Order: sequence, then structure tokens, then C-alpha cells
Amino acid sequence: MKIGLQLYTLREETEKDFLRVLEEAASIGYDGVEFAGFGGIGHEEMKEKLEETGLEAAGSHTAFEILEKEMDTVINYNKSISNTNIVVPYYEYSKREDYMQFARRLERIGRELSLHGMNLLYHNHSHEFEVYGGEYGLDILFSNAAPAYLKAEIDICWVYAAGVDPVRYVEKYRDRLFLLHMKDMAGGKLTEVGNGEIDMRAVVEKAREIGVEWLIVEQDDNLKPGVESARISFRNLKEMI
Repeated sequence: MKIGLQLYTLREETEKDFLRVLEEAASIGYDGVEFAGFGGIGHEEMKEKLEETGLEAAGSHTAFEILEKEMDTVINYNKSISNTNIVVPYYEYSKREDYMQFARRLERIGRELSLHGMNLLYHNHSHEFEVYGGEYGLDILFSNAAPAYLKAEIDICWVYAAGVDPVRYVEKYRDRLFLLHMKDMAGGKLTEVGNGEIDMRAVVEKAREIGVEWLIVEQDDNLKPGVESARISFRNLKEMI
């Protein structure tokens, strides 16, 4: 399994010097990065920096509205940097029908991306575990979109925060699971992978069993400097795999 870094973890650093952050990620030992925007950097320059550092593009978080309005731009940029995983990072819902309708919209986008050799993934938070008619919202979403056109990026921390077993959800969506967000929590606060209360080893073992390619480190809030947190998470996760 490869270890990637979601660059949202170092968003303050990327605002100052995006390309330098890629160098930092490579020096720590990360195999790749998952983007959350490109910092205004053109695709050719980004491609060159990835090649220079040896980093792979594991995925790119892209707002659904941008996907709908700027599909060609999204496809062309990501093709240039050899990224095939486009991830919708967030969406809000208020009722069961919202999930069903959004699933159909996602499937349509996923079908279009598939024509270009790309995958559409959905990244969960905790609010998708609200119950509607006896089902979690996340389950409604996935059950209303064809697996061929909507994959999963399960964020284990938000599953855990919702009071649900992360290992069970990794297993449940094993056939859709392309990327896995490794995020830890202690006492209701985010912390480095392996420094919290989530059973990360159990998650890693399940990921290995089902053949997940990428484990993506993400930490939304850092008590330590971001690069230090990224280094700690990498070291702890590397020891587990």
C-alpha cells in the first residue's frame, strides 16, 4: 500500500509556497499527494514538480459545482498530472430525497469521467450517518448510484465520530473503495495518525486484505506545526504497514 498526504493538511503552508510543500512531502517519504486545489499553478509546472519529487497524484478533491461547470478543465488538468481519481469532498443534505437525487447527479458525472479513464469518488463526513427511513444517508447515496460510476473514499475518522465502526464500513464498501482517508481522533479532537483512539492497525489490516492502493493521511486541524504533524502521521502509519 502507498501512503499519500492530503494537502489540505498543510493548507497554510501551500498558501505560502505550494511547490515547496511538495518537496517537503517527498522528503518525509510520502509516495504521493492528494490535492485540494492547485494553488493557481499551471498543469505543466505541477507535472514537472511531481516528476522532480517522485510524487504521484493520488487524487484531487474537487467541488461538485466545479465538476458540473468546468468538466473539461478538470479533466485536462488532472490528465496532465496523471491523476485518475476525482473526489467530491463534501455535500449537504436535509432529507432522504436529497441523497437519492445527488446520487443520480454523481452517477452522471462519474459516467462522463469514465469515458476519459477517470474515476469519481465521494468522501464522507459524519453528517452522512444521519438516519433516514432506517438507513444511513451514506448508504442511500451509494445504493442509488452504480458502482461503476461512483467509488468511495471512506474517511475513517468521520465514520468513527458518527459512532460507527470504521472497519465495518471499509469492508462494506470494499468493491468501491479506491482511497482511504487515515485520520485520527482523541477526546473529540483531531490528532496525528496513531496518536489517537481509533484502532488504526485494524483499519490497515482490513485495507490490506481488500487491496486498497492508497492510504491518505489527512489532519484538518493541527496543534503542532503542519509539517511536523504530517511527519508523525507518516512515521506511525509506515510502521503499521
